[in-house]
Amino acid sequence: MDIHELVKDGIAYHIAMPGHPQNLFVKYYLACYGHPVFGEEYVLPNNQAEVFFNLGDPCNGGVKGGDELFTFDRTVVSGLRSHRLTIKPGGVYSLAGIRFTLFGFHSLFGIPVHEFTNKTFSATDVWNNSVHSVWEQLLEAVSTAQRITTLDQWILSRINAINIQEAKFWNKLIPGITVLKTSMQDHLASVIGYSHKHTVKLFKEKCGLPPKLIQRVYRFNQCLLQMHEPNISWTSVCYQSGYYDQSHFIKDFKIFTGFTPEQFLETRPEDTLLRHRFR
Repeated sequence: MDIHELVKDGIAYHIAMPGHPQNLFVKYYLACYGHPVFGEEYVLPNNQAEVFFNLGDPCNGGVKGGDELFTFDRTVVSGLRSHRLTIKPGGVYSLAGIRFTLFGFHSLFGIPVHEFTNKTFSATDVWNNSVHSVWEQLLEAVSTAQRITTLDQWILSRINAINIQEAKFWNKLIPGITVLKTSMQDHLASVIGYSHKHTVKLFKEKCGLPPKLIQRVYRFNQCLLQMHEPNISWTSVCYQSGYYDQSHFIKDFKIFTGFTPEQFLETRPEDTLLRHRFR
């Protein structure tokens, strides 16, 4: 696998795209290490369930608008989010983890993903102590490449003919979902053929959020990419991302980030891996 490096604010981030068939389930692998010069990092809604292994100092965090706070000591599983996740790193920031495709987590593990929506769990609560051996292998790895290979081998060991077939079927939906001006109900009816009510129920089980909210998160992320461009035009951002008007755009933006667009541009909250999400 090719490993791409990004160094920012005291942290070296390494991102690797998996080969087939792992790429049916995994968006990318991540390993990072450093001494952060920032007090907190935001992970904004991105339509990706995640599993991370902490190999450095404990981190603290929580989801905006929720009562749940967590200490990220060894492992954490995070479902899809409609609100930002805040992480406050320790002095040594060392992580290795996996960001899944939209349906990848459920296709691979068969766990109803709505149980994880806007929540975080220790991975041992999900897979018992079997996942602890993966954490130990990552801790003993002598290089970033070895850590990424360890993650890749763990995923490969869970793949079989049945979950490959499951992933291929559901992944067919993703291109239509990311076309931001497409009617979700019409698109899903044409591909799946189930009633809309049953389709919404399946979506919540297989990725954690209902289809319209999934599309809103994609639209929001498209806006974020444009907002990092110079000489930004709000009218252009709204139109190109499929919003009806600017007030609709601002409402969604506040829900997903806790900021207005102007506040976001002023503070530039840390979300280092944004540029890697839609490669």
